[in-house]
Amino acid sequence: MIERKIGASFKIDPIVLRKLNEEARKTANSLNSLVNRICKQYVDWHSTAAEAGMGTIFKPMLKLLLVQLDDDKIRNFAKKIAKKEGKDFIMFLTHEYSIHSALRLIETWLKVTKYPYSYERNGDEHRFYIHHDMGKKYSIYLSSFYENVFEDFKTVKSAFQISENSISFLVDTKPKSELVVNYKTSNLVPPYDSNAAKKIISHAIEKILLEISKEAFDKVSDKLYKYYNFTFSDCYNRPEYLSRILEELFGDGSSVITDKIKKLL
Repeated sequence: MIERKIGASFKIDPIVLRKLNEEARKTANSLNSLVNRICKQYVDWHSTAAEAGMGTIFKPMLKLLLVQLDDDKIRNFAKKIAKKEGKDFIMFLTHEYSIHSALRLIETWLKVTKYPYSYERNGDEHRFYIHHDMGKKYSIYLSSFYENVFEDFKTVKSAFQISENSISFLVDTKPKSELVVNYKTSNLVPPYDSNAAKKIISHAIEKILLEISKEAFDKVSDKLYKYYNFTFSDCYNRPEYLSRILEELFGDGSSVITDKIKKLL
């Protein structure tokens, strides 16, 4: 439902008005759209974020601080903040605590910080791509933070992918009670949406293999394609193909990898 806009009049400093007009022209927006966006960001973020504990930090300083920490410390750091502060922060800014309010808040933050991003929604499936240009350590921090926030919503499934300067993640808000797991047969069966399931499985496999090493990721991907002309998402239908390749490459250690993949499903 589209809310009806209400007319209002304001007196604005002429210098401020001139700068607003310049910004509107620069971003190819109308002045009305720009002012509406500024007001919405103030109401949704700026008016309460500082009170909720959000501060401003110079990006090069944050990047330099993260470089001093190893990857495990960054993950633990992100987990502690998410578990201790995440719920209160979401409730303070959105006045509710749900996966949907958390996702809305993430998008609001992205608009405020002006990180290039894309957000797509397909039913219960939400996909974000964020380009932060802050280095691999920040990718680890941000993905770990969001992952731990999402874990608090027990019915939600998520999968993450990170690179040097960006992260992408898929969140499926369909209740897990509608998901039937049987990894040795068809893995995910109806009523679960097979397209969404394929994407989640692909993300889960990629995440676990990349955590081992880029070499492990490449080897499994290459053999999967060479032997069966499969990609990771195709393992939705034939998970045993992936199991065979993991056993070939990792021997007894393949079961550990399989268990880690299952935990993300």
